[in-house]
Amino acid sequence: MRAKGTGLSDPVLPAGITEDAFLGGALTLRQPANGYRAAIDPVFLAAAVAAEPGQTVLDAGAGHGAAALCLARRVEGVRVTGIELQADMVRLANDNARLNGLERSVQVMIGDLTTPLPRVVPGSFDHAMANPPYLDAGRADVSLEPGRATANVEGAATLADWIGFLLRMVKAKGSVTVIQRADRLGEILALLDGRAGDIVVYPLWPKEGVAARRVLVRARKGIRTPMTVSPGMVLHRDDGGFTAAADAVLRGAAREIAAAPTVYNRALLSTIRKYTFTDSSPPCRSKGSGIPRPSSASCASRASSAAPPGRADPALPFPATRRRSRSCSRRAT
Repeated sequence: MRAKGTGLSDPVLPAGITEDAFLGGALTLRQPANGYRAAIDPVFLAAAVAAEPGQTVLDAGAGHGAAALCLARRVEGVRVTGIELQADMVRLANDNARLNGLERSVQVMIGDLTTPLPRVVPGSFDHAMANPPYLDAGRADVSLEPGRATANVEGAATLADWIGFLLRMVKAKGSVTVIQRADRLGEILALLDGRAGDIVVYPLWPKEGVAARRVLVRARKGIRTPMTVSPGMVLHRDDGGFTAAADAVLRGAAREIAAAPTVYNRALLSTIRKYTFTDSSPPCRSKGSGIPRPSSASCASRASSAAPPGRADPALPFPATRRRSRSCSRRAT
């Protein structure tokens, strides 16, 4: 949806930049031909933010504005402020806002979340969202392409810095939403524990029977509501196409990630962290790095004494019975 006229820093498409359609053609994004390119992650991130018209949203690490613009296109009247470290991405993000006629809804500024930002007031946003770098710098093979390396590998800001920044920026009871690799879920839960509640974990399963590689996590600042684990969404059919549910999100539908939850009390948070993704070889992890699919037989029939009696949730890496299985249990450390 190209805005007529101008205001773009480069009215003619520059060399090395492509224009790509998102949300079923409702959004056009300019992005580098080489380097970081938005795929489906920012679309799902934006779909999971429960923003309403007139509310304010902070997008940390906004890049070229994919998540911010997806949200602004879906929720008319929302105001999104983006923070981005790279000057060329800031220019591209604001160009994308003008290109889509959303410059009144989305503004992206240059900034580093590890230093004070004079134009961003802590505790002033209704919601905050982020797609932080997925890889710890100490364990990553860093891309030679600077833009891709910055987007995918942690720099001076660690995951703890990202979560802490998002929590500082939102109002009391405001929401924080992130999308991250499934094997870093344990870190996220540890960082949120005692600082936020109403935590929702929403796995994104690549296919039926395949471990989740991404999770959406949403939490609300300063409350103590129990955590929930949602069934999540299967993204692809066996033939490789998107499922109907995934396709709806990619065309601009909102996604209530807390739908049909299983509730866990705060006493289980430490157990969930211990039995999930910070361990190098966690129990019952199916092929790949992440959570077993609910339909996976590898864990559904096994037991752990850590789970409460009478409750089974195969979306977690342990079922909920009292019977202990040698192959699926490990000694607490």
